[in-house]
Amino acid sequence: MRPRLVSNDFDQDGDLDFGILSTFPNYNQSPTYSFVYLENKNPDQFLFEPYRMDSSNLGRWMLMDTGDVDQDGDVDIVLSSFSYSFTTVPKHLNEAWRNSDVDLLITENNLIP
Repeated sequence: MRPRLVSNDFDQDGDLDFGILSTFPNYNQSPTYSFVYLENKNPDQFLFEPYRMDSSNLGRWMLMDTGDVDQDGDVDIVLSSFSYSFTTVPKHLNEAWRNSDVDLLITENNLIP
């Protein structure tokens, strides 16, 4: 089974950052919370800056992994979609998932090492 949480020093500043998937977010109120990236700003105080992206209409993100996909020396995050609707979601998302041809989403790390 693949993780729904990944950790790595994605920004290469010496501390751990996190990518988190919510398998069952509240798509009616907060669809952008299906994937959240937490940048570690201060590891001594557990201070993280959250980043969200509005990709909820592309797919239901279920699994995640990491690797240097583009082979540029930094770690990227890959999300995979499983769009079968087994819980209640807004009708517009169900239709978007059915019509989407996105199976993988690569969140490319643009950090220049």
